[in-house]
Amino acid sequence: MIMEPLRGGQLVNQLPKEVYLEFANANQKRTPVEWSLKWLWNHSEILTVLSGMNSKEMIKENIEIADRSEANQLTEENHEMFGKIKKILWQKMKVPCTGCNYCMPCPVNVDIPTCFSCYNDLATVGKLSAIKKYLMQTSLKTEASNASLCIECRKCEKKCPQNILISERLQEVSRHLEGWYYRPIRFGIKKILKVKR
Repeated sequence: MIMEPLRGGQLVNQLPKEVYLEFANANQKRTPVEWSLKWLWNHSEILTVLSGMNSKEMIKENIEIADRSEANQLTEENHEMFGKIKKILWQKMKVPCTGCNYCMPCPVNVDIPTCFSCYNDLATVGKLSAIKKYLMQTSLKTEASNASLCIECRKCEKKCPQNILISERLQEVSRHLEGWYYRPIRFGIKKILKVKR
């Protein structure tokens, strides 16, 4: 049984441009969703795919892809393409977080999945967009939820199915996304929006 195969949509909407180029250059023209699900259904040991779907269109699309898929359907060329894509993704990904939220809640309110999502965005959407997203998603809440709040209690690490050393990786997030500008901008956002810390 496979759960969250598209990593909450990240393997469809937030792929590096090099991955989209690999899909575009393939002999068969398929969407990233179809390629991803076809890869899963190609494995005979997979019986069930629990993919998160937010609309009737997504449900229909997933059913149609499953209906058109079967084990050992992918060609050698397809496998080579997936090998290249895997290499690209591992090179670009900073933290292998799936956003499952099992690490939450954090006792000091760090939004761990959001911190990791923004950190991973550095490689896919660029530094400026990643910092903007990080500022907006850790500053617009009633309480701050940024990475530097981590007290390294490691409670989250015991719950992480990916075995991520969360407290260490949050330090990286803080170093890369909380530069000298972070606190003044966060203060300004809160003052403008009059949101309590």
